[in-house]
Amino acid sequence: MDKSNLRIFKKGLALFVLLMAFVGCEVADAEEPNGPLFDFNMLMNASEPFEGNPIDAAFEADPRRAGATLEMVALSCEIRDAWRVEMENAQKQLLTLLKDSEREALNKAQAAWEEYMVSKYSMLRAVFYPFSGYGFDMFDAQAYGGPGSLDRVIICSREMDETRNRALELMEQVYFFTGEVQFQYEKQRTSHE
Repeated sequence: MDKSNLRIFKKGLALFVLLMAFVGCEVADAEEPNGPLFDFNMLMNASEPFEGNPIDAAFEADPRRAGATLEMVALSCEIRDAWRVEMENAQKQLLTLLKDSEREALNKAQAAWEEYMVSKYSMLRAVFYPFSGYGFDMFDAQAYGGPGSLDRVIICSREMDETRNRALELMEQVYFFTGEVQFQYEKQRTSHE
């Protein structure tokens, strides 16, 4: 690209950025009765409200992370279940915030995600970890016996991470509507103390 074309490109890019900034200000100032305001600052800082969340903090602080295989599997299952509660709560919140057609799309997407998880982990059990034929289910944290490897920890941790990511996706969408983040895990812990 020669210098004159580069200058034209730079000017065009600068004009585009200014135009987008102007349009962004107009959109943020406008009222949208059927959905969240598109706030570029909220979009850029969307992960901040989720940093240092109580579930990740509990996971990091739990001594079972460095324990025996069954302890690590049990911890991963507990944390996965805590993220599932958050995911389900965020979905319920979203259903109250969305229009009918959007609710249908959300339910369809969530059902597809659930089906994907069932299919993926069924395949992993059948193909890579066929221990259930020996009376052992590697995904049951209370199981006794079976191989003493870290495979169970790895798979359970993956499932925990995928559930966490889906929960955070849905919670982020709630955050875009409400500007608030609430963790059920935190409420459950304080109610038990």
